[in-house]
Amino acid sequence: MESRTADNFAKETRRVLREWDIYDKVVAVVTDNASNVTASVRLCGCKHVPCYAHSLNLIVQATLTEIEQVHIKVKKIVAFFQTKPLSCNKIKGNAKTNGHRRNKIKAGCTYQMEQHLRYVF
Repeated sequence: MESRTADNFAKETRRVLREWDIYDKVVAVVTDNASNVTASVRLCGCKHVPCYAHSLNLIVQATLTEIEQVHIKVKKIVAFFQTKPLSCNKIKGNAKTNGHRRNKIKAGCTYQMEQHLRYVF
């Protein structure tokens, strides 16, 4: 198998388009955003259209990774305060002094968060 260069992709794309007798009929080609693939489309003389679904999926996956990192940090903070009564009382006192209502610190349910994320995304 040849390497996945733009030249090799373009060569194979032209071959297939000619074999199917559609070389002069193709107006645009929709692909992912891989640089070698987009370059190969341009080498064929076609307009490249990035796949919206692929781009959106990349954005969502990156966002979910960010959310998961924040979720892990918050769980560590909650675990810290659950095991340190003095620290917990101090933060409660600070909250009261600053006019925040008193809430109980709780760990939450990972299953519920996953269900919420599935609903949102």
